[in-house]
Amino acid sequence: MLPAEEQPLPAAVSPTVESPGYITESEPEMEPEENDGDDEK
Repeated sequence: MLPAEEQPLPAAVSPTVESPGYITESEPEMEPEENDGDDEK
């Protein structure tokens, strides 16, 4: 009955705020590589 709990959006945002340093370092390095493959595919 709670759409917010069923949605994966809020769950993914929770861990991001907990470790901003770890995600910030892995985001820029993994973002360009993942985006390139997804765009070509």
